[in-house]
Amino acid sequence: MAYIGNNLMDGERLIHRGHQHPIVFAVSTIVCVFGLYFIVSGGGSKLSDFGISVLIIGGLLVLRAVLSYSSNELAVNNQRVIAKFGFIGRHTVELNHSKVESLNISQGMLGRLLNYGTLVVRGTGSVSTPIPRIRAPLEFRRAQNGAVEASGQSAVGASASPQQPV
Repeated sequence: MAYIGNNLMDGERLIHRGHQHPIVFAVSTIVCVFGLYFIVSGGGSKLSDFGISVLIIGGLLVLRAVLSYSSNELAVNNQRVIAKFGFIGRHTVELNHSKVESLNISQGMLGRLLNYGTLVVRGTGSVSTPIPRIRAPLEFRRAQNGAVEASGQSAVGASASPQQPV
C-alpha cells in the first residue's frame, strides 16, 4: 500500500484497507491446468504442442493477475475514500466523504459464497468508479459509513427516516 501510505495528508488516519479477492487468479489457474493436461495427455503429438501454447497463455494471464492483485490499492481513512489502480499506468480516485453519494455493491451467487463483489463508488458530479472483485465489500462499506458517521455527516446509503412496517 505504498501509494496510500505516501499520500495521507496531515490529520488523516487509515481506518480500513480493501483488497482484491484471490478469485482474480481463477481464470489463469484454470487455463494453466488445461495446458498441463494437454501436455501430459498429448504424448508428443500436436495436442502436446497445443498444450504448450495454452500453458504460455495461462502464464501470461497469471502474470496479469499478479500485477493486478499486487498493484491495486483501496482504503478508507477518516476524511476520504482512496482507490489506486494500475502498475505502470496509474488511475486514482480520491473522494472526500462529503462527496461520496453512494457505495453500491454487486455480488453474484459465487461472490456471495466466497465473499467478494464489485464495489461502485459514486461521487457527486456523476463520478462513478467500479472496483471489481473486492474481498469483503460489505465490510468496506461499513468502514466507510463508520468514518462518515464519526465525522458528523450522514452515512452513505442511510435513509432519512426509518421505514415503518406495513
